[in-house]
Amino acid sequence: MKLKTNIPDLKAPFYIHHKQQLLSMGSCFAQEMGQRLAKSKFNITINPFGILYNPLIIKQLLENILKGAHFDEAAIATRDEYNFHYQAHSRFYAATKSELLNNLGQIQAKLTTLLPKVDVLLLTFGTAWGYELKATRQLVANCHKMPNTLFDKVLIEAHQIESEFGELFRALQSVNPSLRVLLTVSPVKHLKDGMVENTLSKSILRYAAHLIAKRHDFVYYYPAFEILQDDLRDYRFYKADLCHPNALATEYIWEHFTRNFFDATTNNLYKQWVGLYQQIQHRPLIPDHPSYKLQLWQLKEQLENMADHLEVSQELDHIKQLLGD
Repeated sequence: MKLKTNIPDLKAPFYIHHKQQLLSMGSCFAQEMGQRLAKSKFNITINPFGILYNPLIIKQLLENILKGAHFDEAAIATRDEYNFHYQAHSRFYAATKSELLNNLGQIQAKLTTLLPKVDVLLLTFGTAWGYELKATRQLVANCHKMPNTLFDKVLIEAHQIESEFGELFRALQSVNPSLRVLLTVSPVKHLKDGMVENTLSKSILRYAAHLIAKRHDFVYYYPAFEILQDDLRDYRFYKADLCHPNALATEYIWEHFTRNFFDATTNNLYKQWVGLYQQIQHRPLIPDHPSYKLQLWQLKEQLENMADHLEVSQELDHIKQLLGD
C-alpha cells in the first residue's frame, strides 16, 4: 500500500566536495543547511550578511560586491541608541554609524576576494514579499522593528527575479566562469503574511527558480520545498509554530541531499567524520581512567590521518590538550 508520494533521487549534474569553496545565502533554511555542511567539515561561508528572505536583496548585495559599491550611510536606521543597516540583518549593529559601516565593509572586502573562488553558491529564496522604504523606494533586507509607516509592502514578480538574477549571473561568471549554483525555495511558511499570501509568494518563487534554472545551465534547482510539502506532507514534521521544519524533517531533507550531491569519496569522508565527531563529544565518567586515555590516543591518530582530507586542526588541538601534550 502506497501511503505517501516520494521525491525520487535526482540526477545531480555535479557533486559537492570537501575541498571546494561553498557560499550559502538566503533564508533560515539556507542557514540550517549551511550549518550542517559546516558541521560536516565542508569549507563554507554562511549568510555573511545574515539571514535574507527576499531574493532581490541577495542579488543587490552580491552585485554591490562585484561593482565595489559600499554600504550607503543613508540606509542606516537608528533605534534604541544603536545603528542598523536596512541592507543587512539585525545581528549587525553598532553604537556609531562609522563602526557599523566599517564592520559591513570588512565583510564586503572578504567576499570580494572569495567570490572568484566559490565553486558552489547555494541560494535559498524565502519570500516574494518585501518592504520598500518610502523615503528612497529601496527594498530593505530587514525593517529592524522601525515603524511600519516608513515602509510599503510590495510583491516581487517572477519575471523580475529571473531578469535581475540573469544580470547577476552574467557578472558572476565574468569573474568566476566555473561557478555552479544550487537554487532552492525555502519550505518555511511565512504565515505572518497570511495563508493565501504565503501560497502566492511560494508560487512566484518556484516559478522564478524554474525560469532561472531553465535559462542558465550552471544553475540547478533542488526540491527542498517539494520534499516537505509533498513527500512529508504532515504537520508532525513542523515545529510548534507550524511554520518551520522540525529536526526530523530537516534530517530527512539532509539525507536526501547527501545521497544526491555526495559522491562515494565525499560520502565516505562524511561518514568517517560523523563517527569521529561522536567520539569527540563523548564525556567519560572517569576522565583519568587508562581506557579513556587509550581512546584519546586512538582518536588523535585517526584525526591526524584525516587531516590531509578535512580541516580538523581545532579538534586535534582539543584532543592534545586532553592528553596533556
